[in-house]
Amino acid sequence: MQSNNPYDFIPNIDFAPETAETILGRLEDTYEGELEKLTGQSEKLPVASREKIILNTMAFELAAISQLFADRAKMNLPKYSRGNYLEVLASFWGLTRRKATPAVGVAEFTLSAVREEDIFIPKGTRVSPGEKLFFATDEDLIIRSPATTGRVGITCQQAGSIGNGYAKGKINIIVDPVAYVAQVGNVEKTQGGADVEDDESLRTRIFYCDPSSPYQKGSAERNHEFIRCFLPKGTDFAPYSQEDICLMMDHINSYSRESLGNKCPYDVFSFLYGQEILDLLGCHKVPPQDVTLNRSIFHKEDGHESR
Repeated sequence: MQSNNPYDFIPNIDFAPETAETILGRLEDTYEGELEKLTGQSEKLPVASREKIILNTMAFELAAISQLFADRAKMNLPKYSRGNYLEVLASFWGLTRRKATPAVGVAEFTLSAVREEDIFIPKGTRVSPGEKLFFATDEDLIIRSPATTGRVGITCQQAGSIGNGYAKGKINIIVDPVAYVAQVGNVEKTQGGADVEDDESLRTRIFYCDPSSPYQKGSAERNHEFIRCFLPKGTDFAPYSQEDICLMMDHINSYSRESLGNKCPYDVFSFLYGQEILDLLGCHKVPPQDVTLNRSIFHKEDGHESR
């Protein structure tokens, strides 16, 4: 089954690939090598020796520290970032984590009998389905004589999805009694409640812009303009291979930008995240004097343009 997670197509990065055992082996080799230099004797450390125990302890501590630093390094990448770290990254794109929202519905209040006077039900009157969950009326409701019923919007007092799904008539307890009001019931299923946005949702919104919100990724929009220099609007992409597209992007990402302090995106990314990621992604820097922002980088072969 094809994944809907856009980050599944991005290579995994391991900033601390060495295990404690690997580190221990290197420490032992270094210790034994130095010992041989000093004493002239080649000797393997006994398993239960004091030195072996010390090196073993050091190896596992170094591995733990390495993993901690690796985890913190991953917090700079949307694919791995979480919690507050992810929220900071999201802020770079003008995004914030969506807060929980309460469920809503409509309640109908019914009088015990026809009254000569109007009956006033104040805003904030609470009703409940039980289960220690409360809804409150959104505004004042006046049931004008001789009517015996009136409807008003209600909102769950606890934000989140917990208030969703109460079928018609299930919210039937009057928590704050009102004179001459005999019963209440919701006239439709409650809906619209949402929990605090989770990391996966926020991470996906970082990857994709909201509809009609190109300002969220201004740099991406700038790249779209560059792409049009190579492939004008309406161009058929069929004749172009992945190699062609990668070549085009290498030229675009090697072009210096004033917004980046006259550095190119390739150099900025390399500085922030390291050359290893660029190598894994198959990105290559084009020398400044060779950067070309037009379709002349494609050579015609058999009537088609290709690399």
